[in-house]
Amino acid sequence: MGKLRNIGLVINPKRQLVAVVLPELIDWLRKHGLQFTCYFTTQPENTMATMCSTATAEELHHTDMVMALGGDGTLLTAARLVGGRHIPILGINVGSLGFLTEFSVDEMYPTLSKVIRGDFYIEERTVLEAEHPDSGKIVGLNDIVLLPKEPGRLLQFWVWVDDEYLANFSADGFIISTPTGSTAYALAAGGPIVYPTLPAILFVPICPHTLGARPLVLPDTVKIVFETRQPALLIGDGQTKLNIAPGEHIVAQKADYTIQLVKIHGKSFLQTLRNKLHWGG
Repeated sequence: MGKLRNIGLVINPKRQLVAVVLPELIDWLRKHGLQFTCYFTTQPENTMATMCSTATAEELHHTDMVMALGGDGTLLTAARLVGGRHIPILGINVGSLGFLTEFSVDEMYPTLSKVIRGDFYIEERTVLEAEHPDSGKIVGLNDIVLLPKEPGRLLQFWVWVDDEYLANFSADGFIISTPTGSTAYALAAGGPIVYPTLPAILFVPICPHTLGARPLVLPDTVKIVFETRQPALLIGDGQTKLNIAPGEHIVAQKADYTIQLVKIHGKSFLQTLRNKLHWGG
């Protein structure tokens, strides 16, 4: 990334703290000679909408960096908007836990000052994609999840890995997760925490009806093919959905692009685990 001139702000206006932080942030950006546009994930109140010009997704593609102001869901939205355009994303957490939006509001201005000086690095994160035979592709920086279309119904599905039959499962669904998403839904479903830059894909059954079905860590080079016997939903990062009919073969694999996250020296993933999960008491 060259000299920082234009920032796209992806903002979740439902976060109460945003109404306090945004005016101060806009003043700070102006004082430092930075141009900016705002993309709101939902319709903001009139007072917030008048603070800065509202960008379209296309306009975000012409910025030097995207700054996600919200929770992890806001950063996932930013990643979907950026796609494969290699625009770095900086996450500022005004939500709750925040593994992806790892910088707090208190750290925002010191972090931005370092970014302006070039005192940062880029961390490449794997993206997953699943291809539907008719409806196109769905992507996930965190995960792609298969769930029953009718809540509470059991799913039966068959899974192949690189053309080799793995098993058939009866479960509430499954999660195919990146290492980035290992601390999200996959963790809640009993999956392992995986270092986010490790070249791996996680396959995590959700409440399987056999004790022998355990989470599986695979190389990130594999193709995972699955077929379900019941109508199902395929969900990318909890935000985009595809309907899956019984008997359809879906192929999931690593996408041909990565998402670039802005990182600051001295703030590590292990430190984030200690702080967010309260390891060590």
